[in-house]
Amino acid sequence: MADAILTVKHLNKSYGHQPVLRDVSFECTQGRIVGLVGANGAGKTTIMKAILGLLSTDGEIQIAGESMQFDHHPILAAVVSALNMTDYIHQKARHYSLGMKQKLGVALAFLNQPQLVILDEPMNGLDPQGTKELRDFILKQKQAGVTFLISSHILSELQKLADDLVIIDHGKIIEKTTMTALLTTTDHFVIVKTDHDGQAKAVLVAAGYQVVADTVVKVHLAPDHQVADVLHVLTSHGLTVRDVRHEAADLESTILKLLATTSA
Repeated sequence: MADAILTVKHLNKSYGHQPVLRDVSFECTQGRIVGLVGANGAGKTTIMKAILGLLSTDGEIQIAGESMQFDHHPILAAVVSALNMTDYIHQKARHYSLGMKQKLGVALAFLNQPQLVILDEPMNGLDPQGTKELRDFILKQKQAGVTFLISSHILSELQKLADDLVIIDHGKIIEKTTMTALLTTTDHFVIVKTDHDGQAKAVLVAAGYQVVADTVVKVHLAPDHQVADVLHVLTSHGLTVRDVRHEAADLESTILKLLATTSA
């Protein structure tokens, strides 16, 4: 197994009496894209600031085997020096325009051919073409062995990028998994168009299938059900199948379901 380029161990952070990070531990393996996922206020940005040495926390952070400390981060220091940003690096970025923030952030992230790139909402503010260009660039860098930790609310884009997922809620990790493993747990459906959709729904319900309430014939596929079985039931009752489409739940609906389950 490849070595971890980033290791976070037992990270804790509180503001006053309010804990924002609670015993956060995870790793980013060399050459993988890791998604950091959670609702607003879950602690994603706090984790990233801690990794970048911009925030003091309790716990341990190592990048390429080197321990990181608050206000001492060799990678960040090198970028700041190379771009002559020393005079204003400590000014609040909220005074920058959105476009400036995104362009500056992405430029900084890829300078000096880093082994580890940390991106917080990198797609925010980008148009569709810019989003595609950034996605293609990230995937190309991954193939070259660069490791990424990406936080994004645009889960449809993260689904196209991430190999691994760290899902956080209220400052605590609730799931560490791969994108493939998580999506295999999602609901799958087959949507069928027939010459008599009303009759098709009745036939499928009688055969024991769960038909979703919809204007179309949408059948929930249990793990032991196959699309071919659904089609066989329909054709054996004299129905003509005109179109078939497979549909799976996306990353967003899967994570919302997971968050609802863990908070129940």
